[in-house]
Amino acid sequence: KTGKDVEQKRNRYYKPEEIRELWSFFDNWSEPTGAVLKMLLITGQRKTETMQMKWEDIRGDVWTIPARLAKNKEEHLVPLSDKALALIEEMKPLTGETDYVFCSPKEDNAPLQWLTRARVTIQDTSDVPDFRPHDLRRTVATYMAKLGVDRTVLGKILNHKGLAGDDQVTAIYDRHGYMKEKRRAMQL
Repeated sequence: KTGKDVEQKRNRYYKPEEIRELWSFFDNWSEPTGAVLKMLLITGQRKTETMQMKWEDIRGDVWTIPARLAKNKEEHLVPLSDKALALIEEMKPLTGETDYVFCSPKEDNAPLQWLTRARVTIQDTSDVPDFRPHDLRRTVATYMAKLGVDRTVLGKILNHKGLAGDDQVTAIYDRHGYMKEKRRAMQL
């Protein structure tokens, strides 16, 4: 297999000084791109799912990723930390009248589609080599693990069945939603 058929495994996660540098870039980027990059670092969710976040999918402090968008085709409940909720609140004046939290500034009522320009600019002008948005997800997982978040809870947050230990038996018998545990980890 070659090209897109072969998944390249990366071990890259960002060190604290790189996170500070990236956050500064995100702060100075036009919206909604800066905000969606911050949300990736705050929640650890997948890029496509995050860019398609709808206002109607947020109820209180929970974001529901619909099954049709989730990689595993199952609805995914994401508890939102205080930081995530503040970021969402900051988006209301800009996109609150649209369907999407991170609505495209170029298309009428459509989600943000690409982060390519931001990725290339950060790679070319920052002290963070080889920046890729997916590495933000790995960074979240790495630091949650360092903070002692249980691997099952971490897998549930990331909606990653392998990491959550969801083999065929546990997926059938363990019906616990882990919301309390996920919420605590997200606040960390």
